[in-house]
This record gives sequence, C-alpha cells and structure tokens, in this order.
Amino acid sequence: MAEIIEAPSKALLGRLFSFFCPVHYRLGMDMETLMCQGRISRKQAAILWLVHSSAGNSGWLRRKEIEERLSTWFEITNSNISVLLRELTKPPLSLLTQVENPENGREKVVRLTLEGEAFLNSMINASIDYLARNFDHLSDKDIAQGVIFFETLFRQSSELGMRRD
Repeated sequence: MAEIIEAPSKALLGRLFSFFCPVHYRLGMDMETLMCQGRISRKQAAILWLVHSSAGNSGWLRRKEIEERLSTWFEITNSNISVLLRELTKPPLSLLTQVENPENGREKVVRLTLEGEAFLNSMINASIDYLARNFDHLSDKDIAQGVIFFETLFRQSSELGMRRD
C-alpha cells in the first residue's frame, strides 16, 4: 500500500525558497566558474554535462536534445548552439565529436571525446573539492540528509524541470 504524503505547507516552502538565491548564485555560480576552468563558457559546460548525464550506454546524444534542453536553461538560439558545439569539437578544445546520426541522416549526434571525458572528470573533481571546502562544517550525516532530499526531489520530478502547475 502506497504511503500518502501530505503536501508541504506554504510556510515551509517559503523557508525552502529563502535558500534558492544563496544556493544558485553563491554555490552554483561559483561551482560553475570552477568547472569551466577558464577554458570554456558556462553554456559549454552545460553541454558537456548534458552529454555526460543524458547520453545513455552508447555515449551518443541527439543534437536536437541538446538544443531542446539548453533553450529551457538559457536564452539561446540554435545558431548559438551550433557555434558552441563547433568550438567544443575543434582544437584547441576537441572535447566533443559530432557526426551524422546513422539512424537518421538528417540529424546529428554528439559524444564526449577521450579529452572531453578527462575534462569532465576534472570538472567533477573541482566541484567535489569546492564542496569539501565549503561544506567542511557539516557532518557526513548532514550531507547524507541533503543527498536523500535531492534524490527524492529529482526522482519525483520529470527530467531536471520541475512539475509546472
């Protein structure tokens, strides 16, 4: 029998909301800057993360999916996305490969190169180091509670977009 969960109160949601700006603008933006390592833009970092997190077992992600997701996160046009992808596929970066989709010749697919995987791993490690420095006042138990909160939150939401009522 499924447990019935009572909706949170507006007051409690208001308290949760009061943390949005500090989390987004202080932690999120600082972490994004570190992740970019002075080599790529925030939008390019979002592309790399999207390919990493959404590509599935094959490692390939449809370019169209990149366009759809980025346009919900940033004010960006498809031609801007083309420029960003071109920069990520060519030297000196060479972090992505973009080819014609073998299943549909009218679309492209994208995947991380070996250099891209190494760069993405350095992005993740820089983020973990940042969190270690900024969360050193918290116990493992405190962090575990936060992890459980976010796991539950995203398990109940579609994609990374929340329900829109």
